[in-house]
Amino acid sequence: VGLPGDRITYSRHQLTINGEVVPLQQHPEATPAEPRFIEQLGERQHEIFITNPAYSAGDDSYIVPERHYFVMGDNRDNSKDSRFINAIPESHLVGEAVRIWMHMDGLSWPRWDRIGTKIQ
Repeated sequence: VGLPGDRITYSRHQLTINGEVVPLQQHPEATPAEPRFIEQLGERQHEIFITNPAYSAGDDSYIVPERHYFVMGDNRDNSKDSRFINAIPESHLVGEAVRIWMHMDGLSWPRWDRIGTKIQ
């Protein structure tokens, strides 16, 4: 979500990049048990999952260093992404993710039916 030099803010489940709010809308098939949202990043839409929309861990803001990229997982409350492991050095990037490798789903993990499926 973040390029070198970008200011990334994630506050109350709302992503902001360089002061511009990233549009977020509730997914039409969302339920209280499965709170899904659609996030519009430029020309691309991404489906994200917010485990507890009423809970927010606080305001966090990051500046992406030169030759680094800020990544965020689609399961926003349970992803160990750049908010935890810092921005990813450009030298560590090898390409765009196009398939799901491992999907952990609570007690029934891994979800074998999702391994290898195309990322939407």
